[in-house]
Amino acid sequence: MFSTQQQLDALNTRLDAVAAAVVGNSQPGLLYALVGSHVVFGCKIVAPGLSGLGMVLALDGQAAGDEANLNPDVQPTPARPEEYPNIANVYGSVLLLLNKNKTTLQDAALTVQVAPATGYHRYDIAFCYVGTAGPAVGIAQGAPVLNASTPVDPSLPHGVLPLARVHVQAGVTAITAADLTDLRTFTGRLKGETGATGATGATGATGATGAAGADGKTWHNGSGAPSDGTGVNGDFYLDTTADAYYGPKAGGTWVGTGPTSLIGATGATGPAGVDGINAGLNYAWNTATTGDPGSGKVLGNNATYASITQINISKTDANAAAMATVLARWGASTTSGDKGVLRIVDVANRANFVELKVTAAPTDAGTYQTVPVAHLASNGTLANAASVSVEFERSGDKGTDGAGAGDVVGPASATNNSPALFDGTTGKLLKDSGLSLSGTNTGDETTTTIGALINGATDKATPVDADLVGLVDSAGGNVLKKLSWANIKATLKTYFDTLYAAIASNNTFTAAQRGSYTALTDAATISINLAANNFFSVLLGGNRTLDVPTNIVQGQNGQIDVYQDGTGSRSLAYAWPYQFASGTAPTLSTGKYTKDILAYSVMVYAQSTVTVTIATPGVVSWTAHGLKGGQRVQFATTGALPTGLAASTSYYVIPVDANSFQLATSLANAQAGTAIATSGTQSGTHTLTAVTIVISALGGVA
Repeated sequence: MFSTQQQLDALNTRLDAVAAAVVGNSQPGLLYALVGSHVVFGCKIVAPGLSGLGMVLALDGQAAGDEANLNPDVQPTPARPEEYPNIANVYGSVLLLLNKNKTTLQDAALTVQVAPATGYHRYDIAFCYVGTAGPAVGIAQGAPVLNASTPVDPSLPHGVLPLARVHVQAGVTAITAADLTDLRTFTGRLKGETGATGATGATGATGATGAAGADGKTWHNGSGAPSDGTGVNGDFYLDTTADAYYGPKAGGTWVGTGPTSLIGATGATGPAGVDGINAGLNYAWNTATTGDPGSGKVLGNNATYASITQINISKTDANAAAMATVLARWGASTTSGDKGVLRIVDVANRANFVELKVTAAPTDAGTYQTVPVAHLASNGTLANAASVSVEFERSGDKGTDGAGAGDVVGPASATNNSPALFDGTTGKLLKDSGLSLSGTNTGDETTTTIGALINGATDKATPVDADLVGLVDSAGGNVLKKLSWANIKATLKTYFDTLYAAIASNNTFTAAQRGSYTALTDAATISINLAANNFFSVLLGGNRTLDVPTNIVQGQNGQIDVYQDGTGSRSLAYAWPYQFASGTAPTLSTGKYTKDILAYSVMVYAQSTVTVTIATPGVVSWTAHGLKGGQRVQFATTGALPTGLAASTSYYVIPVDANSFQLATSLANAQAGTAIATSGTQSGTHTLTAVTIVISALGGVA
């Protein structure tokens, strides 16, 4: 139900429409049109069909074929407005197109705007409306779209009455009847402005399910033409071998439905492509024959190409790209004398080229590389500064020598009974030695000849056991024999052992024996390698610590001379393996330049991987450990020790048996039998080291 205000607004709208119609028409019969039963009478849009009118439409109230939609009250000689052919009502506003279309020449003309561009089309809409000057007809232009798309009707102003759709195509010069679609309605009633939207009604019940639609058409495929047993009428078939299709199948057969090739006709040959880029490196030729060719350039060492023996080439190409690494690879092949083929080609005319064999690896000459070459072929002339492509083909590496003996190559002739000698180091060439053999002995070479051969041989500074030495066997008929270096050493040892004291034996020396000193490097922690000597010396430059020695061997004895520097009062601390004859570390002399003599003796050294139980007390397992009670030891581990033990911490042995012992935190606890209890978890491999190096001070020397 509309409110009173809404009804008043609708009435005012209708009155405004009547007023507009009166102003526009000033004719009687207005009331009849306002209350008439139909919205439209007549008003059909037609193509005028008149020569020279072009893209023009006409409003025809008595169009042929439109008899059902004519004004039923039309009169041959109208006396009232409602008796005219064209009468229309537009959304409550009365439009009386009076005195229109009485004759063809009196049609209301509409002009269609310019046609769309090539490849496009559009829809225009012809409509009638009430304007300030009265009733009129107009045309709204749509937006052009591509021919493959369907156009969209243009938007129309409020209150107009659509009459016809006009299909405007590209390039047309006239509108025909086929381009028109009638949009008039003949069942409408007079109506006012659109009222407010009513409340949404309840949702209706779901309708019954519609009948199943017909099966769609099916595509089949196979190699070759289809048989009639394949598919049903309406189906299609793809021949995958011939790239062609058949269909739709009709009358139970594929005959006559194909094949239609899916391959289009061969297109015209395209234009020739642009030249490709150089196959090689981009350079410019320099006609100079020596020195630096210049950045991005290459030269040969002779103006006659056949005489070129060396190429000089810049380490940067014509594009300033670094090429040193690439050029160095030209010598990578292991084939001697033939590293690859180098071709220098004129880019503008490839008939001009120089082809060379690279005979050895390039040599760095600063900003360029020199390349040893030998001429292979050439043609034409390379002009100065001509762009050239430098192309290199690497030779393969030398293959492994074959397993066969091969043919030995010797001189063209030789002296009978003359021994052959190897010529060179390949093992494949022989030459005549110039020596002679006669009789039944192995040879009659003269001392002079053999001496010359030995004198001319290459020196070998360090012989190995397999080396051989020639000798004359005096006990065997003076024949030539060989003796290995291993035999020589064994024989000499036996001989010298009869002359000199053997280290592993008790000996009485009849002359003085002495040793040398090794100077230790002064540092905050002083390292000592016991394999270097028995006697050591060190000049203290500050308070120092003597580190755990390396290469410890049980039973080694020696001496360490400790010197004070020009400051004096330097002290020396000791790492954990050192123990002292007096129970305390010796006190060094404090005066400048004084010296103390420390004697050392390695009493114990043993090391082994061990296992530790987690128990109270913990037990260390070390097969045949040989350690005495109270022996100081320290752990190292790749993982974690049980709780109660730590790496790099001194502990003391409490023996259990030959293969196990417990540990104490001090010598006093070891003596009291107070062992360490272990707990928690452990991981990794544990290594235990036992070391006792006794230090005795022999006194200071001023």
